[in-house]
Parts: sequence; C-alpha cells; structure tokens
Amino acid sequence: MKKVTIILVGISICTSSILSQTLQNSEAGNQNIVALDGNGTNLVQGFDARYEGVKGSPYYEQDWVKGSVYLANEKFHGVPLKYNVHENVILAKSLGKVISLHSNKVDSFDIGQGASLVRFIKVLSEAQYDFMEKIFSNQEIMILRQHKKKFIKANYQGAFAGGNKYDEFKNNYRHYYHYEGSLKEYKNNGKGISEIPNTPGKKEISAIIKEDNINFDSVGDLRRFFERIFSS
Repeated sequence: MKKVTIILVGISICTSSILSQTLQNSEAGNQNIVALDGNGTNLVQGFDARYEGVKGSPYYEQDWVKGSVYLANEKFHGVPLKYNVHENVILAKSLGKVISLHSNKVDSFDIGQGASLVRFIKVLSEAQYDFMEKIFSNQEIMILRQHKKKFIKANYQGAFAGGNKYDEFKNNYRHYYHYEGSLKEYKNNGKGISEIPNTPGKKEISAIIKEDNINFDSVGDLRRFFERIFSS
C-alpha cells in the first residue's frame, strides 16, 4: 500500500449543517463568482474547438450540470458547472460568461443535485491542487476517488500500425482513504480494500463482493459496498 503525502482541504464542508444551508444565487452572488475567474476574460464560448475530432471527453460530464461551489466563507448554488478533469479546471456559467474558477479559492464543489449529487473535495499535493470525488465517509474514515483523463495521441506509423487511429481521452482512476489525519492510496479491489483500517477480513470481503456483485468501476456499487462493510 502506497502512502501519499497529501493534505486534505475543507473536510468540514461535508457536514450536514453546512449542506442544509442555502444561498440564493442572486445577481450580486453571480458577480461575486465572476470575480473568481482565473483568466479575467471569457474563457470559452460554446463548443471548445481544441477537442474537435478527439474520441472521449476531458470533462467529468460533457454537458453543463447545475451544482454548487463552496469557498471558505461563501457558497453558490444552482450554478451551471463543468469539471475539466484533464486540466483540473472548474468551469462555471454566470452572467453570460464562461469562467475558469481559481482552484486555490474553491474548497469543494458539487455536480448535480439531490440523489444525483457528486461531491468533489480539494486536496493539496506538492503545491498542486486536485479534486477528488467523495465516495463514502463516516466519523472515522473517508473514501475518495481521483479522476484522471489520459490523453492518447493517434499513431499513424506504418500501413498496418496497431496503435490508435485517433486522439483519445481514456478514464483513469486512483483511490484513497483518509484516516487519522493521513491520506493513503489503496488498490481498488478486494485485497486492497481489506488493508483499509477497520474493514473485515479478506474472506468476508470476498463473500460480500460475490453476494452483491460489486463492480469496482461503479461509484454506486462502491458506495453501497463501503456502507455495508462499515455498518457491520
């Protein structure tokens, strides 16, 4: 198991008291979020031509999805968002602009609402901010997924080249748990999960995986799996 030196940022944002608060997305609020623009100008208008002809997408979701942005002392709800996983950039639509949000000012953000809500929490690694999806948490432990988009260039060498015929983005994930103030990476399989503190033994974990037909690529399956093993 690999230990990763990463400082988790903004854990308190996950508390139910903060989630229950609401903020009207007023014109003044929109002006405030525009002030977080990392570029100070319109970043994108409509289709981003940089990715034309590329298979796959650099975004977590290709379409704009309403969500929330949480800062240290401010919150914005109902904001259309996109998360460019490849470039680790949060895009927001506000007052007719598409802006790039300063990641150093954002503690966390949600994509979607209600049952479809996905929460991303900021972590800091060697002066670089990344956002990880929260899969599960209780009072002792938090399980996180880091989304990555691997860009694979087309390979046209030779008439019978076996490489990619087109540029392509492919999903790549890394998984972590936060426990007693430390963030560590784990292998997303039965053996790797059995090494996480306070989990059942390998035999019991294997039985649950088989019984519940767990797909380790599915966040829904993982969430259901961790809820079960940490409730036993």
